[in-house]
Formats: sequence, C-alpha cells, structure tokens
Amino acid sequence: MPNGTGNQPSENPHPTTYTTPDASLVVFAGDKGGRHAAPLHTLTDGTRVIAAGMVEKIREHGSLDTPRATLILINDFGQSTYAAADTDVLTEYSLYLMDGLEISLHGLARRPFEGDAELDDPRATYIQIVKVEPLFG
Repeated sequence: MPNGTGNQPSENPHPTTYTTPDASLVVFAGDKGGRHAAPLHTLTDGTRVIAAGMVEKIREHGSLDTPRATLILINDFGQSTYAAADTDVLTEYSLYLMDGLEISLHGLARRPFEGDAELDDPRATYIQIVKVEPLFG
C-alpha cells in the first residue's frame, strides 16, 4: 500500500495469480536473429518463445511409462500462462519443475484450437516446453 514514503514491499515475495491463466505473459518470441517481446496470446502456433517466471500448481499426468506434466508459469507482474512438459522434458529437467522455483522456459507457443472460429480463444495459448533453466537470485 502506498504511503508518504512510496510503495511498501510485499509481504509475499512470490507473484500470485488470482484467476485462470490467460496467456498474457510477455515472452521473447522468434529466433536468435529476430527476437521481440510480445504477449504469448498474440503469437501464432509454433512460434519459438523464451519465458521466465515461477512454477505454480504443477500437475503430473500420463502413465508411468510416458509421464507428462502441466504447470502455471507466473511472472513478477502477475501475468501467467499454462505450460506443458512431455516425457523427454520431464526426464531431463524434472528437478527444475517444482512449485515455487523460478525458471526460464524455452519452448513453442501452442494454440490448440487455432482455425476453429468457435473454439479459437487466444487465452488458450500455452507453452510446449523444450528446455528449462533455473533462475538463481
């Protein structure tokens, strides 16, 4: 809350999402030669992205032979999106995919219903994870 000396620090140092993630998270989109910042929900299916934030509400599913996981990635501004990890990603990066850890994700923007006017909702855009890196403070 603001006072005469400016904004007070938050008692909770971690960002909080208050609603369902809406793919408003700002990411770096494109390849090495032409990356630009853009909200995830404005990107087309298959665009390469890099995003950073805190892992929240990770859920494992699939089978023992082919595990998968979904999570919410939320940044310091409260922008958030869903992200999905397949078996290969979980095998290599599972130590970084835990609630409360701050990470950087490399992946692809996915719009599962793109092209179907009735089901195409940009808020459904998510990140298909390809690589995970921890962020250390």
